[in-house]
Amino acid sequence: MKNSIIHHTRHLLHTLLCLLALWLIQSGCKKIETDTQRPSVVMLQPADSQSFSVNTQFLVVTVMQDYVSLDKYRYNLYWHNHPSNVSPNPDSSAVYVDETAPINDADGNKIENVSFYINIPSNARKGFNKLDVYCTDKAGNSSSNCVLLRFKD
Repeated sequence: MKNSIIHHTRHLLHTLLCLLALWLIQSGCKKIETDTQRPSVVMLQPADSQSFSVNTQFLVVTVMQDYVSLDKYRYNLYWHNHPSNVSPNPDSSAVYVDETAPINDADGNKIENVSFYINIPSNARKGFNKLDVYCTDKAGNSSSNCVLLRFKD
């Protein structure tokens, strides 16, 4: 009987020590933070209200930054319903570009310089057009920046 009590006491003590160790390990670990912060997009080029001729191209230069890691960017260029717009070609397409591309974040940088060219079609509506640039991080958070561009002959 005495051996049975000693055996049960050792077993109980071992179980309590294991539970204590698990509790210490769990309470000492930090929780992994969830990325809820949106990335940022700074547009360096083109300038707001800059003019471009149709049937040409222009360079877009941005800096994108995130708290953790960037994933992709998207841009679109479309006719903007600006009060000064009077288009001689109202039947032309109102959306010219809508593209998405990955951000090469292989080096783990949280800041990326993203540049690309956009071709302005010959049938683009004259007047103000809007360029939106979006950035999405690996957690799915996104933000955007935009400029108005004036298209002319």
